[in-house]
Amino acid sequence: MRRSRMMDARVYFPPSLQRFEPRRMVFSTWVDHLPFAYDLIGALRPQLVVELGVYNGLSFFTFCQALIEHNVEGVAYAIDCWEGDAHTENYDDSIYQDVASHARDHYRGIAYLMRMYFNEALSHFSDNSIELLHIDGLHTYEAVAEDFNNWY
Repeated sequence: MRRSRMMDARVYFPPSLQRFEPRRMVFSTWVDHLPFAYDLIGALRPQLVVELGVYNGLSFFTFCQALIEHNVEGVAYAIDCWEGDAHTENYDDSIYQDVASHARDHYRGIAYLMRMYFNEALSHFSDNSIELLHIDGLHTYEAVAEDFNNWY
């Protein structure tokens, strides 16, 4: 069979399959999405990433790690009250302290934690300045719709 009719034998391996090893691994239902988050940063190369709902920081720190490893000159903001909600239940300050420590130790200068409610943080960002917004707060339709509409 002529080469033009043969299927190309080359296979695309995204960066996450080639070299990505998460620096932070904590329990999260988000773990299966980490490679996607890593590759998304490499593809979009956003200068400003904002995450609404951070909890223990698994997805947020994957975005931060990807900014560094893809040589993207960007910053990431983590917005959460770190009090808990109907899905996580309330938790103590140790979760926030752990996230803050990891941010300081590994992502100083690119990772910024904003301990406040999502709507309080809106005024800290200019319109159309956020290039990647990860909404991961309360997972009810009403809450997600409110977050989407307010931040859009």
